[in-house]
Amino acid sequence: MDTFWFAVDRDGHVAMFSTGETGAYPGGAARSNFPDADILEAIRVSLPAQGESGAAPARQSAATRLGLFTFGALDEYLPFQGRYGLKQRPEAPLHIDQLPPELRKRLRQLRFGDLSFESTETVQPAERFECDCYDRGAEDAYLAKDGVTLRPTPGREDRFAEFCERLRREQPEVAARLRFEGPPESRPAQQ
Repeated sequence: MDTFWFAVDRDGHVAMFSTGETGAYPGGAARSNFPDADILEAIRVSLPAQGESGAAPARQSAATRLGLFTFGALDEYLPFQGRYGLKQRPEAPLHIDQLPPELRKRLRQLRFGDLSFESTETVQPAERFECDCYDRGAEDAYLAKDGVTLRPTPGREDRFAEFCERLRREQPEVAARLRFEGPPESRPAQQ
C-alpha cells in the first residue's frame, strides 16, 4: 500500500515521502494513505491562494506546487528497507513556520536535524529512526544511503545472519551486488 509520510529538515523545510508498494516508513511520522488527502489538503487550505503567475509547471506534483520536496521509494520490491530518492524540488520551499500551529506540531513529529532537503538526493530513514514495514520480512535489514551496504536494523542484529543467508539463497543476484555490514557471521565467506 502506498503511504505518504512527512518530515521536516534542519532548515525547517517540509518534504513528502512516498513509500511505494513495499517501502518502510518511520513509525512516528505524520502520514496519509492518499497523496491529496488529509495532510496535503490541510497544507493546501492553510496557505494563501497562489496566483497563476506564481504557479509551478503542470508536470510538478501538487505537493511540489505547495512547496514540499518530494521523495519516492528507490528500492521497491526488495526484501529489506530501501532508500528514498528526490523526485521533485520546489521552486519556493515551504517553511514549517508558514503553517498553522496544529499542523506544524503534527509535521514536526519527524525531523531530520542534520539533513537539508535542498542538498540531499537520497534519504535512508532507517539510519536515523525505527521504521515500520509493509513487508514483514523486510524489517531485519536496511540498505544504507550508499545503495550498496546492507546493515542490520538496530535491535534486530540477532536476526541479521539468518536474513543474509536467506537473501543469498533466494535472491543471489541481489545479494551479489551488496556489501554486508553486520555481525561477522552474516558476512560472505572469503574464497
